[in-house]
Amino acid sequence: MRQIQEEEFKEAERKIREKQVDQDKQAILKKEREAEEQKLRKQREEEQKIREEEKQQQREIKLKRLPAEPAAEGPNVMNILFRTPSGNNLERRFNATDKVQVTI
Repeated sequence: MRQIQEEEFKEAERKIREKQVDQDKQAILKKEREAEEQKLRKQREEEQKIREEEKQQQREIKLKRLPAEPAAEGPNVMNILFRTPSGNNLERRFNATDKVQVTI
């Protein structure tokens, strides 16, 4: 009888240890997944930041190429109205001799 109780006790201890080991493994895997997700999140944020910087540089280059806006009235002055995707209208004056490429 005593031997059976000892075996049951040892079996219960073994199951508890196995359960603890499983829980520890799951906790480690969870931490690893979270670390990987955080790493990917940082990488995406850095890539987004780089893309935004590149867009800003492109805007600056285009602004530098844009000719000065002529006076309000003149024989060779034309107004061009741009409609943005958000629905806003932007109006700007150009010389009639300016090429279409400078407006884009």
